[in-house]
Amino acid sequence: MSSSLAHSRSWAEAEPFLYHDTSKFGFVSLDSKRGKQWTEGSTSLATLADALQNLRPDADAHYISQGVFSRANRRTVNLLRMPVVFSDLDTYSKDHLKHMSPAHLCGLVIMTLEDLGLPEPSLVLSSGRGLHLKWLLSTPVPQAGLPRWQAVQRELVAQLSEFGADRNSIDASRVLRLEGTINKASGTVVHILHRASTVAGGSMRLTNGQIGWCFDDLAERVLPLSRDRIKQLSVSRDEGFQVGRIMDAANDEQPDRSLLLEAQAGTGKTSRLFGGHRLSAAHLNWNRLQDLRRLVELRGWDKQGVPDGQRDNFMFLSSCFLAHSVYVTSLESEVLSLGREFVPDWTEEKLLAKTSAALQRAAKAARGEKVHFEGKDVDPRYVFKNATLVERLQIEPAEERQMRAILSEAESRRRNAERHAEKRREAGRPTLAEVRAQRELQKMSARQLLAAGSTMRQISAELGVSINTARTYAKS
Repeated sequence: MSSSLAHSRSWAEAEPFLYHDTSKFGFVSLDSKRGKQWTEGSTSLATLADALQNLRPDADAHYISQGVFSRANRRTVNLLRMPVVFSDLDTYSKDHLKHMSPAHLCGLVIMTLEDLGLPEPSLVLSSGRGLHLKWLLSTPVPQAGLPRWQAVQRELVAQLSEFGADRNSIDASRVLRLEGTINKASGTVVHILHRASTVAGGSMRLTNGQIGWCFDDLAERVLPLSRDRIKQLSVSRDEGFQVGRIMDAANDEQPDRSLLLEAQAGTGKTSRLFGGHRLSAAHLNWNRLQDLRRLVELRGWDKQGVPDGQRDNFMFLSSCFLAHSVYVTSLESEVLSLGREFVPDWTEEKLLAKTSAALQRAAKAARGEKVHFEGKDVDPRYVFKNATLVERLQIEPAEERQMRAILSEAESRRRNAERHAEKRREAGRPTLAEVRAQRELQKMSARQLLAAGSTMRQISAELGVSINTARTYAKS
């Protein structure tokens, strides 16, 4: 079998180094395929150059992750950052495109993007049978920004559907063909067709000389209504799940039944107000999952794992939160990866048994099934009230200050008050506390003026308030 590597390939200036910063911590996946056998591998950014130099020459194809991960696997729950936005165009799937040359296709795509008012990609690669478009980012998107990053991905797929944009190739764990390797199906080398060369439309020249984008500016171009548009792009709760093998659990391996019943009796709402706008169920539950991990860190459990007495709770809740997420492609794999973080000494069998209730309900949701609850047919996945989560997780007020989504009503009110106060300060208006303090001073002055013999008209003029207000202040 001939090598899948281009002859005399030098990896010193390979395309991945345009967005993967080898001076930073993190892991990227280098996967390969030989026949029907797929092999996943990971390497640290620091050793990426060596790993590229030592790629298996007998493989049929080589792939690299576009995201950077905190652990040596490309699970979305371990995502550290996304340095690119990308779109994978399977142009060979379109009859009117499959006979065009890569250069012709590249020009057509760039012209179409311009007509749509969408930004020119930093790079366009020929993947052998299609195109990879990549927009390099000046600052990578962190894990917390994953929902908005994926909204941009989905919008690009929608806009480029006529070019065979792969709607399944939009997640953060995705791998794309490695530049400099050979696509055996077409017999061509994966190579860069086009590099943006002009700063325009909000783009910038990056420190490596390439044209790139601030992610927020890019998102504004792709999602003109940004936050509102994200809500419109929220995927149906019945799609986006590819649940793998789910093991049946014995009755004595089920999570605490009282927790299951309380979860089922949740509000059933798919969104809640957060930071002044309404989150989709997927976004809300993704933030709740990050809160669980933050709680583990705050309590010092990140070294040895969650202690006995809390393990079932944390694993069950994390699987429920993941079940609502459209940001993962293999729910079971993501749950197992979280298990190695939360309960490192549990076997895979035990992890699957403890989370089987959530996984089974996610599988039902993926098939479009409903369950009958309180007279209605509803999504089978578990939903929770925040009050239930705060109580079950025994979150202290000091811990709650560090949470993003699992908030009591009191903490939500406090944050809303802070936001309103900040908005008033930015507008040059006094805060509510300052208004109340000023009112108390006016009341005291009104009483003093009344005692000194001033009329209500005089008090009104002195304080700059109406006569009725002056009367109220003086007699309060």
